[in-house]
Amino acid sequence: MDFDHRIIDLKAKPAEFVEKYKRAGGTGSALVPLLEHGGQYVIESSVVARYIAQHVGGPELYPRTAEDLERIERFLSIWADVETTYYDLLRAPSDAQVEERRALFVDRLAAVDELLDRAPFLLGDDFS
Repeated sequence: MDFDHRIIDLKAKPAEFVEKYKRAGGTGSALVPLLEHGGQYVIESSVVARYIAQHVGGPELYPRTAEDLERIERFLSIWADVETTYYDLLRAPSDAQVEERRALFVDRLAAVDELLDRAPFLLGDDFS
């Protein structure tokens, strides 16, 4: 797949980027990534990954069995919690909250570790 990779200055986002982000249904501060494909705009990392897996040719990126699909969806859900907890930790206003959020962050990482415990990769021995 041919693509254009553009670096966006997050402190001075171009108006065109913000408009595309809004057309994709985004609200708030116009985060990256944003994928433009076939007249569609897709935002949020996990949604972009799903979109590419389902709409773009090439090696299969997303599992086809219900069991593997459920495992990937569970991972993405847990990973979203990891990200949220991480950013909450970075923004903690006090030492007490840093410790509280650090403990929660470690718990979230443990949940990811449990999913990765059975094989080298999420879906087994092959990269996934």
